[in-house]
Amino acid sequence: MKSALLSARYLQKGFSTQENDTGNFLIELQKCLYKKKSKKSPLITAIGKLCIPTRVGAKINSIVTYNFDNLIEMHLDRLDLKYKSIFLDNVKYQNEELPIYHVHGFIPQNINLSKSKEHYQDMDLIFSESGYHRMYSNPYHWSNLIQLSTLKEHTCIMIGLSLDDPNLRRLLEIAQTGTNIAKHYAFLRRINIEEFAEENKSTHSISLQSSFLERHHNLQELMFSELGINVIWFEEFEELPKLLNQLLN
Repeated sequence: MKSALLSARYLQKGFSTQENDTGNFLIELQKCLYKKKSKKSPLITAIGKLCIPTRVGAKINSIVTYNFDNLIEMHLDRLDLKYKSIFLDNVKYQNEELPIYHVHGFIPQNINLSKSKEHYQDMDLIFSESGYHRMYSNPYHWSNLIQLSTLKEHTCIMIGLSLDDPNLRRLLEIAQTGTNIAKHYAFLRRINIEEFAEENKSTHSISLQSSFLERHHNLQELMFSELGINVIWFEEFEELPKLLNQLLN
């Protein structure tokens, strides 16, 4: 199946015919997530540096992630930083803890999900169409409230997001109501001419393609500006850690 959401729905339906279907589904997802040995990530290292408090306070108020994994948490453990992974409603954290909101669900490594006291089977895993539609249609879903309050009250740096998610764009639009100031920043990869020509089988001149891409990127900047986002373009993903490290200066 080409659609990831359709594939997820297919898998979930298969497990629903078994006893303890939720637990089995989570366990299989956990196996798939951590099938490959994780490598050191310069990007996570850069994010970890931003999480280290300075003499004037913390640079990062919270982390909102759409990933299921706990790779950031494992790195913060190595830095001996206190944090609280939040993936359910009404979970509290201490002042010295950095809240990490897993708004689409949380499946950490090296934890027995079926026997854990953290109630993983009670979380709303946004993995399939049904879960996504359930969250999208409920404006008071805890994850929507967390995202909305974060967008309204803080300046957000968006990393690794395509911004194609209609629910996120809806929340951005709500948060932007009453102001025309773009206070958020999103790192987006710029399309280069070679990729554009290959993907579209273009036979037009380099000059024409270049003009089109420049117009395309300008329109994207205008569109995202209306949602309160300033675009920071990069060419290759290897540039991201260096760009984030500049925030430390």
